[in-house]
Amino acid sequence: MSLPRTPSLEAALAEASEQHGLPIYYRDCVRPLLGAPMERWPRCCGAGCEPCAQTLTAVAIRVYELLGLSDETAQQAAMDAESA
Repeated sequence: MSLPRTPSLEAALAEASEQHGLPIYYRDCVRPLLGAPMERWPRCCGAGCEPCAQTLTAVAIRVYELLGLSDETAQQAAMDAESA
């Protein structure tokens, strides 16, 4: 379950990705985080993964900031979108 693709989400994801240096081809790696509880988000394992989970979560957090969402409101929006 993730947030629905809307123009505002796409703009926020693009901006957040650029701010954190995440290439466009990795943006879809962030989408599953958006709307999922933050406690389930991956953590950096220190193995030098590309992209690093730390970067993905930083982008997701910035998307939330740009959209004015919290962990709870994002989860609710994802659930609402799924049931619609």
